[in-house]
Amino acid sequence: MKKILFYIAIIPSILLVLVQPACNPIECFKRTGNIVREDRQVADFTTIMVNDNVELLLRNDSSKIVTVEAGSNLIKSVKTEVEGTILKITNENTCNWARSFKTEIKITVGAQFIQNLEHFGFNEVKTLDTIEVNDINILCKNSGDMTLALKGNNVNMFTSSTSYIRLSGSSNAAFLHTNGQGEILAQSFRVQDLRVLHENINTIHVFPINTLDVTFNPENTGNVLYYNEPQQITVQGTGTGKVVKK
Repeated sequence: MKKILFYIAIIPSILLVLVQPACNPIECFKRTGNIVREDRQVADFTTIMVNDNVELLLRNDSSKIVTVEAGSNLIKSVKTEVEGTILKITNENTCNWARSFKTEIKITVGAQFIQNLEHFGFNEVKTLDTIEVNDINILCKNSGDMTLALKGNNVNMFTSSTSYIRLSGSSNAAFLHTNGQGEILAQSFRVQDLRVLHENINTIHVFPINTLDVTFNPENTGNVLYYNEPQQITVQGTGTGKVVKK
């Protein structure tokens, strides 16, 4: 009986070591420290790339000041570095799984007229106000949601994730492409000429004004719901999804 109790007591510790062999135990369990704020000057960039468990907040300005909010023991390992024209945002703290999921790392960036926004993380990217852009490509992979208010000329959205993508604002033209399991909620995003490539099992909600051009992939099963009556609707492809007026 004593042996059984011994093994019950020691097994969790063994598993902890096995799943995090490269993690210093002190590092794993140290407190994050008080939340502190740090303003960082960065070089010019046209692309924002965010990774890891970082919440990204976007401002409608072109300031090159990046604001980082994190625990005092973590903030030095939250990187905001420009490589070429790409602002790369990463959380290099180890053993994040051993800390509370409520641990917050927030980064605020001026995103006016950026050309590319790439989300590879599993926290949220959202705008604090409506972001003015010209032509922008937005990529979402992994599981982090995006809530974006945009005023643009041409917006291209590519997602192969399980994320919820919420778009609002307006654009002269837009292209929405989804091949993941997430959902695009763009019924508040008014687009003059809208193209959709749907390779997903979920629903896309849209607000086209002049034209709506939808292509379904053969493996598609999700619908496109449109919340306005455009002048022209074109449907192509052989998926089982349908284009439905709401």
